[in-house]
Amino acid sequence: DDSAISTLLLSDSAAKGRHNEGATTTTTSHPLASTATEYEFTIKQAGARVNGTYFFRIYDVNHARPVPLASGKTYPSLSTQGATLTFTVAGLPVSTVTGGITTDVTTTASAVPFGTVSVGSGGVKAAQRITVATDATEGYQVFVRSNSNLTDANGNTIPDVTGTNAAPSAWATGCASGATGCYGYHSTDGTLSLGSIRFLVDDTYAKFSSTTLEEIMYNSGPVTSDTADFIWRLEAHQMQPAGSYTTSAQYIVVPIF
Repeated sequence: DDSAISTLLLSDSAAKGRHNEGATTTTTSHPLASTATEYEFTIKQAGARVNGTYFFRIYDVNHARPVPLASGKTYPSLSTQGATLTFTVAGLPVSTVTGGITTDVTTTASAVPFGTVSVGSGGVKAAQRITVATDATEGYQVFVRSNSNLTDANGNTIPDVTGTNAAPSAWATGCASGATGCYGYHSTDGTLSLGSIRFLVDDTYAKFSSTTLEEIMYNSGPVTSDTADFIWRLEAHQMQPAGSYTTSAQYIVVPIF
């Protein structure tokens, strides 16, 4: 910072000024009057608005005023790149330890095969990993919704846990012993929008909703690789009718530019 530049890069420069990269430092250069003096600046993106143009001007500290433009000149400017968003869902292998559980089955990016579920015994646990990268100035939210309950060919369903996204519950509490079974999810993102820490504790499960988008992941600013695991859990009790139960769900990411 404030080192003399070694090479002139602009065709109309006549004198070498200084290199500047401190946000609040001032240069010690004293350019000659009526002499086109070239300066060099290092600028790094740090939360600037995407797809925006920023203008700069030299400030004369000694006279407490911006350096005026010469006739026919314009202030230097730069434009930030356009909006970017990368959203990835990845399966996790059996025996993955995450969110206070160890997975019982292997998942893929598009399938969560619970397999044959034994009665009781804490149920079957599975997980997928979500990764977000975005330059969105105010970050992003990830939501989940389900198309329906877990349902078999005869119309039988597996009950949801009693916990909700707004107020998730411990599995033993939300999965009542009198129910025929239980189905729910947990997110390992401990801090959601408005500072909510409702999923901060590992043993916190919510029912899926088919009518509303429910937040499971959040960050308030740009991220290069933000990751959280989404845990699926299913338990069958003695009175749950045997059958092949299926449903589908969607992850929805919303960047905030």
